[in-house]
Amino acid sequence: MDVLTKELVSGLSLAIQQLFTRYVTEQTLVREWESTTRDCACPHKSRAPARARILVDRLRDSWQHLLRDRATRNLTFNDEQFHVLEKIKVSFRSLVLALEFSCTWNFLLFLLF
Repeated sequence: MDVLTKELVSGLSLAIQQLFTRYVTEQTLVREWESTTRDCACPHKSRAPARARILVDRLRDSWQHLLRDRATRNLTFNDEQFHVLEKIKVSFRSLVLALEFSCTWNFLLFLLF
């Protein structure tokens, strides 16, 4: 049992030393992160939070109108389609907002690979 523990500790210490050298001493992870995020647009400069807040407010307003309209009366087909169209527009704009920042995709790729 004592021999197994010593072998395990020596094997683990070698692996820990290699990880320390690779990621702390050589700063591999820091350099990889910097190269991945170098071309990313700054969300603050592109007003992404404000644009996202506006989209969320529009969606909330549209949803509240839909609920209010349904509570007061039966909606016509055109009214229902209007609300569906608004939902599609907001979904599309939020997707465009997300795609404008390729940094998000770079970050996801960085995490996956």
